[in-house]
Amino acid sequence: MSCWAVIPIKPRTRCKSRLAMALPPEARVELARWMLAKAIECASASVEVTHLIVVSAERDEVPTSVEVLWDGGYNLNSALERARDAAFSRGARELVIVHADLPGLKSADIDDLVRAGRRCDVAIAPDRMSNGTNALYLRQPQFQFQFGDEGSCRRHEAEALARGLQSTRVERAGLAHDVDTVEDLQRYLPWYAPRRVSFTPVVA
Repeated sequence: MSCWAVIPIKPRTRCKSRLAMALPPEARVELARWMLAKAIECASASVEVTHLIVVSAERDEVPTSVEVLWDGGYNLNSALERARDAAFSRGARELVIVHADLPGLKSADIDDLVRAGRRCDVAIAPDRMSNGTNALYLRQPQFQFQFGDEGSCRRHEAEALARGLQSTRVERAGLAHDVDTVEDLQRYLPWYAPRRVSFTPVVA
């Protein structure tokens, strides 16, 4: 089955702006690059994913072997709708959205999400607070993405219900633990930080 993975990311200099009080700009760029590389590596190693797209306004350090679908990075849901339409028009039968800020992600996490989705219609990987959505599987192109800062997990479940689709939650540590706040940074950075970068907080 043709399963396409989509990884959206903003221009690197605009990533992780909420960490500005903890990291200087160059460190935030390197952190974003490292986490994106981790997501690309895991999606590429997934046994269920057959094609990979990065949705971005720039290629930056994305390997040339990975397709980049251009997007200005200002509206995530609109960008994902365009990626969804492009994928299904080119033969995709399944779509899995994976955010680019999951430092503990493993390829097995993506495989588990896809397999769970195949048993129903939509699989949602919530963040550790069961509030946001860090990854999403679907095989129905008539689905409106509901990503946003608050409550997107419940909104995605409501969207599935409104369309008569069965949804399930997939709770795995690699999918649940994202990096949005200084607290997240402090929690996960000691284990996952790239060795080539020194992330010394600029403000305590």
